[in-house]
Amino acid sequence: APPAGRSLSVMSPRGSSGSLPAAGRLARAYHAAVAAGLVWALGATVAAFQPPIFALGKRGLLGVALGETAVNSYSMIDGALNLLVASPSSPEWLMRGYFLLYSAMLLLAPLLWYAGSLLVWVVPLTPAARHDAGYWLQLLYSFNVLEVYLVCMVLSLLQLDAMAQQIAGEMSQGSCEAASQVLED
Repeated sequence: APPAGRSLSVMSPRGSSGSLPAAGRLARAYHAAVAAGLVWALGATVAAFQPPIFALGKRGLLGVALGETAVNSYSMIDGALNLLVASPSSPEWLMRGYFLLYSAMLLLAPLLWYAGSLLVWVVPLTPAARHDAGYWLQLLYSFNVLEVYLVCMVLSLLQLDAMAQQIAGEMSQGSCEAASQVLED
């Protein structure tokens, strides 16, 4: 309660000249910088979907015979599209499920997270609504942890034979080196 004889008054954030004080200008600059950073991150994420992010190559005689075609490069979008035809012996519904899971977690979830974070940052919300939005954004962000497992799954579906050849080649190369060491001694 205010002291006797005094009333509560609401102070305006603006100074006597009508401009914001330095702290208000700094807060606005910070707010704009975070919003700009989220927009930049959203754009960079969309741009990262196109260039190749991983490549699988064939080694040994097969690699020499194939030349430049011995290396297959994949972008995020290529990985999603190739899932539909990666395993002809698998049921179509299963491959579509993999495609939807991959697309949702690797392509859609990051975009929704950035867009949602931008909306929560820019749009004025009540504290309860901001808390609820933060909860759902954190839950959505948690799905990004599964990216590594999904990429490994896609790699194995797209190039299981190439991965097996690479593993077998490395194992046989190690065995051959060990055998030659024994024979030389």
